[in-house]
Amino acid sequence: MLTTNHKKTAVGAFLCSILIAVSGLANAQPVCMSEIDATRIVLTDGVDIVANHNQAQTRASLNSKLDDADTKLGDDKFCDARRKIEQFRDKVWSLQNESKIEAVSPGTDEVIAICKGLNQIDFVNCLIGAAEEAWACIDNEISPNTCPVTRGKPAKKPKS
Repeated sequence: MLTTNHKKTAVGAFLCSILIAVSGLANAQPVCMSEIDATRIVLTDGVDIVANHNQAQTRASLNSKLDDADTKLGDDKFCDARRKIEQFRDKVWSLQNESKIEAVSPGTDEVIAICKGLNQIDFVNCLIGAAEEAWACIDNEISPNTCPVTRGKPAKKPKS
């Protein structure tokens, strides 16, 4: 038979375990967020939009696509998140094809580390590689044939 002190201790331990579990959930980062964060870091600190091409508007548009992907991931809408990353990547390809985006030199240590991990020296190609990593991560979370096929035509991949 449990004494009053044993019952209080058992209830206290149970409540503590609930608090620990709830605080762990509150701090959990949705899947693939680190890949999107890496993409954002390279966008922010590794590349520059060419001066004559609405720098602020273009950068805001690219950031918005990453923000939307973050939001969709948080809502477990993986197909939508993947589509936002595709739109981001296609826009960067388009800017690269038009010579409207360029690498910043020398780049921060964080950008260099991300790009080195992607085996990329050029920060623009690294930005595309980081977006591809985010896309692949999100794609791994999606069951086959669950996303509707999009009719949009992707931008042409840059010429090597």
